[in-house]
Amino acid sequence: TDPNPLPTGIVTPGGTFTIDNGGTINTTTGEINLSASGAGNYVITYITNGSCPDTATFNIVINGLQNASITPVGPFCSADPSINLSAVDNGGTWTGNGIINATNGTFDPATAGAGTHQVIYTIAGSCGDADTINIIVSSSPIITLTATDDNCFNEEGSIISLISGGISPYSYSWSNGENTPSIQDLPAGTYTLLVTDSAGCTNSEIGVVNDQNLNCDYHIFLPNIFSPNGDGSNDVFKVRGKGIKTVSLVVYSRWGEKVFETNDPDIGWNGQFKGEDMNAAVFVYYLKATMINDELIEKQGNITLVR
Repeated sequence: TDPNPLPTGIVTPGGTFTIDNGGTINTTTGEINLSASGAGNYVITYITNGSCPDTATFNIVINGLQNASITPVGPFCSADPSINLSAVDNGGTWTGNGIINATNGTFDPATAGAGTHQVIYTIAGSCGDADTINIIVSSSPIITLTATDDNCFNEEGSIISLISGGISPYSYSWSNGENTPSIQDLPAGTYTLLVTDSAGCTNSEIGVVNDQNLNCDYHIFLPNIFSPNGDGSNDVFKVRGKGIKTVSLVVYSRWGEKVFETNDPDIGWNGQFKGEDMNAAVFVYYLKATMINDELIEKQGNITLVR
C-alpha cells in the first residue's frame, strides 16, 4: 500500500527496466507497481541502450499488509471459562482489560468482570495493522448456601440458598430434582444447585448435609417365631431395626444343615430350602451386624417356624 517507488541515481538514462517473479514494472521509468506485483522477492534489471550496453540489478522485497481484524466474540458471563481470541493474521500483541496472555490473546471474563471491555490487537512493523473490539461481560449469579445437618438418618437436613449478582429473576435446579430456592427434609448427602439468571448466565454451588448421629436410637431386632403361610403377616424371618449398615444372617436346621444365608438386611427367609417348604420346627440363627455408628452386634438364637 506504499507509493510506487521510482529508481534514482541512473547514470545513463534511456535504458530498459525488467522485473522477474511476475512483478509489474514500467519498462521506461522503472516505476514498480506494488499492488499489481504483490508480496514477494524481486530482481529488477536495467539495461542501457547502444552498441556497448551495461546491466545493473537490484533486489527488492515487497511485504504484504497485515490484517489485524479480530473475530467478534461474546457476550460472556463472568463465570464463563477463559477463551483465546483470534484475528485474521497471527503474530500480534493483545492488550486490554481481561487479557491474561498477550501472545495467545487469552481473555478471562472473571478477571475482566462485568461491563464492556475494549480489547486491542496490534501487529507491529511498517506493514502492520491494529483492530479494536468491545467485549461485553454480564455478571453471573453468586450463590451462598447454608446447610442444616440431618440427625440419626431421619431426613431432617435442609439447604437454604442466597443469590446475589446477575439479573433476577432466577431459576433454580437442584441435583435431587427440586427447583426451589431452598430444599428441606433431606437425608445426609451432597447436593448441587444450578442457578440461571434472566440473561442466561449460570453458576453452580455444592451443599453438603452431614448426619450428626446424636442420641440416635439405633437398634436391631429378630423375632423368635414366624409363619410363612402367605397370609401377609409375619411371613418372612428377617432382620429389623434402625441404623443397620451391614448384616450377615445364617439359619441352620437342628441337624446343623445351613438352610438360609443373606448379607442383605432387606432379604429374609421364607421358610423354604431348595425350593421346598420346610416343616414346622425350631431353627438356630447366627447374626453379625454393623451399625451406622460402627457398633458391632453379634447374636445367636432360635427361630420357630409354624404353619
